Amino acid sequence: MNSLLSPLAMAGQRPEGHPPYAWFIAALVVTVMLLVLDIWTGKTGRRRAHVVLVGITIPSLATAVLLAERVGTYWTLPRVPLTIHLVFAYGASVGALVATASGVLHLFGRVPRRRHARLAWLFVVTATLAVVTGIVMFLGGTPKV
Repeated sequence: MNSLLSPLAMAGQRPEGHPPYAWFIAALVVTVMLLVLDIWTGKTGRRRAHVVLVGITIPSLATAVLLAERVGTYWTLPRVPLTIHLVFAYGASVGALVATASGVLHLFGRVPRRRHARLAWLFVVTATLAVVTGIVMFLGGTPKV
């Protein structure tokens, strides 16, 4: 099983066309840059910019995830690294939603800043582990022919 989301990958078939490598790498780089700006604006108290950037980062992250899934359908990936990667990837996805929700609640005075910051850092660490395990997973994989 190559993926928990893609029927083509689960069937072991290579999709038609070319993998969207450039789009995926661009989306990943943009998302990482946005995350760095999210951290900077959050740490320096630039609330308005932080809220706007997070509002852009979440769709950027979703785009990167969807493109990664698409790229993955063109590869045969090792089962254990894939499983480890998916744990972190799903954890990061949930973490993004939790961190965003805690940020909204913080805006309304329902969650202390420190708690929101800890949840946001937990998301950043989990997302970083998802990226690292994704790289390891692809290094151990082979393109489908």
